[in-house]
Amino acid sequence: MKLQLCYQPSVVVYTILLRIYGQVGKIQLAEQIFLEMLEAGCEPDEVACGTMLCAHAKWGWHKDMLLFYSAVRRRDIAPPVAVYNSMLSSLRKQKLHEKVIKVWEQILEARVKINGFTFTVAIGSYVKEELINDALDAFAKMRKSGFIPEEVTYNLVINLTAKHGKGDEALRLYEEMKLQGIVPSNYTFASILALHYKNDDYSKALSLFKDMDRNSIVPDEVTYGMLVRIYGKLGLYEDAQKTFRDIEKLGLLSNEKTYWAMAQVHLNAGNYDKDLDIFDSMKSRGFEFSEFAYRTLLRCFIAKGDLGSSEITFQALSRFGPPDARCCNSLLTLYNKSVSVDKAKSLISHKRKDKVQFDEDLYKTVIETFPRQGMVNEMEEMIEEMENVGWTLDKNTMKSLVVMYGEAGAPKKAEYLLNTLEKPDANSFGVMLCLYLESGNTCKSKEILNSLFKSTTGLSVSSRLISKFVREGDLVKAEFIYDYLQKLGLRLEDAALASIITFYGRNGKIHKAEAAFASALVSSRIGTNVFSSMIDACCKCGKVDEANNIFREMVEQGHSDDVVTISILVNDLTKHGNYQEAESIIRDSFNQGTELDTVAYSTFI
Repeated sequence: MKLQLCYQPSVVVYTILLRIYGQVGKIQLAEQIFLEMLEAGCEPDEVACGTMLCAHAKWGWHKDMLLFYSAVRRRDIAPPVAVYNSMLSSLRKQKLHEKVIKVWEQILEARVKINGFTFTVAIGSYVKEELINDALDAFAKMRKSGFIPEEVTYNLVINLTAKHGKGDEALRLYEEMKLQGIVPSNYTFASILALHYKNDDYSKALSLFKDMDRNSIVPDEVTYGMLVRIYGKLGLYEDAQKTFRDIEKLGLLSNEKTYWAMAQVHLNAGNYDKDLDIFDSMKSRGFEFSEFAYRTLLRCFIAKGDLGSSEITFQALSRFGPPDARCCNSLLTLYNKSVSVDKAKSLISHKRKDKVQFDEDLYKTVIETFPRQGMVNEMEEMIEEMENVGWTLDKNTMKSLVVMYGEAGAPKKAEYLLNTLEKPDANSFGVMLCLYLESGNTCKSKEILNSLFKSTTGLSVSSRLISKFVREGDLVKAEFIYDYLQKLGLRLEDAALASIITFYGRNGKIHKAEAAFASALVSSRIGTNVFSSMIDACCKCGKVDEANNIFREMVEQGHSDDVVTISILVNDLTKHGNYQEAESIIRDSFNQGTELDTVAYSTFI
């Protein structure tokens, strides 16, 4: 449309027309007018160009706007900041953050004097693109230019820095925000709260809630959910439950993450039934369980030892893809505890077919599983695979392997591994000792005992082995260790000494029992259980008077009366006609307030 005027048109007139067309959305007519202006020989100025750019921006003609902007810059025309702000705002509304950043960079190149709004839009786009360094740089320039960021801008930058692990920077910005007199929003509080939670700084997290109360900010469900987690971490389970009930009363309970938070608290507190109640509540309210929910539920059933429910939950979790190493490890551990050998083998086989990425814990559990099934070769293959992917066996696992090789009947491999350990533990030596004793290798057995006694718990392990052999009726092995201890001048723990004396008494070897008791009596003060075992041995071998003397000695040394021992002694004294002595023991027991058993009362009657 040509202008029918009697004078040469000016840029001002064309600009007025451009503005009118732009306001009503007649962008194509505006473009025609702009071309007519060029054909008429009118050179567009920054106002005319800016008007055209604003028209494109207002009506969302972003592609044409950017093409036109490129043409304007080729003419070396830099629009005013208001035009740039209009362009940036339009691009931001359409979430074209990459283009916002590109225009922002061109603004900086053109050295246009920008205002706070320009900074705000640019920072927002950097945050959306998670360009943390660029966002912080723009934020610093904004502060240096004298502009005070709005609460929303602070929120965005604080959340971004916290999310990317820059906790100190996030906290600095938070304190700076408060100094500016800007009241943080729920969003900002939630970000800082999550940061304190992540850093295990629960006291600061709780003080943050006081800040919210002072600023009359009502927590939302996310913030309340974080409070539930914090109370759980601090072991304040009642406070966590009260907060959860408050969320429900306020009508804020709508997010499954809040349920998870309470479920985790119950799980960590060992309140498994209450944990399951939370999941039942979720189900009754129509929540679809997510992968995370099934993981938590699986942990609960495994902690309860509920194998059937654990397997059902594991299958449900598999709908989201093969469960990860942690879940597999938990179920495999439960199989091992319940001695479900075939299920353990099947799980390992399936997870290897699914190509589940093993972590260190799963490798260790699998390695511990194989020897129980006699699968030593498979265990060694797994160890090699573990080392190939960069995991190394720690000392504790290597010590466990010595035990496993021993249990799997591979003494040479156990011995080789024992020799590679810098500081083998007493249990490892104990396993090797059992292997050597089993094979009748007394020389090696003595070497192991010598090494065992150098450790702080060596004597305790030896004592436990003697008790074990006595329970199994293997007196030869028990005596071998006991005799060697005697030779070295070492004394057994009372429990082991009592068990070997009891064994001698049952088998009529009263002289050996007396020798063991005498050596212990000379060396140090002995416990009630040793006295009781010796009294029982004497009674079984017909030495009632000696048993009575030992009982009197036990009482004189201040040992508490053993009800079973009194019953045995009184019964044997009665059988041998020592009625007065039996009656004396019972009456002394009455005077001392000892509660006798029915056998003693029957004997007394």
